[in-house]
Amino acid sequence: MIFLSSLFNTFLFSGKSPIAPGTAGSFAALVFCFFFLPSYELKLVFIFSFTLLSYITISYELKASKEQDPQHIVIDEVIGMWIALLFIPSNNISYMVLAFIIFRFLDILKPSIINRIQNIKGAFGILLDDMACGFITSIILLGIVSL
Repeated sequence: MIFLSSLFNTFLFSGKSPIAPGTAGSFAALVFCFFFLPSYELKLVFIFSFTLLSYITISYELKASKEQDPQHIVIDEVIGMWIALLFIPSNNISYMVLAFIIFRFLDILKPSIINRIQNIKGAFGILLDDMACGFITSIILLGIVSL
């Protein structure tokens, strides 16, 4: 169980990157989305199912490790990145890269409400701040696309 939880929470061990694990996880999510999530419906299925499963696996790992927000847990960045890419066609590389840049910018700086959400304890807080980054990124991208 520990191995599978770690495999999932680190998104195929991308979160074990010694340099910028959150960025590595976000990039892995981008690549996965490009190759395996071609439709809006499939993206929704993955976002929903990964969110439910990650709440369980993150809670399990937090109890075992006693850390507040371990850096190697990047499944929250993966879900947030998929939310950011939700309305972007998976074959539009330029918008996907722009989504990655905006998402990482928001996730690193954590402006306004994202910073407040980050203070929520437990698995819910870990997931919610990156999901908020994803939603905000998606809104920004929809504004850019409509120009």
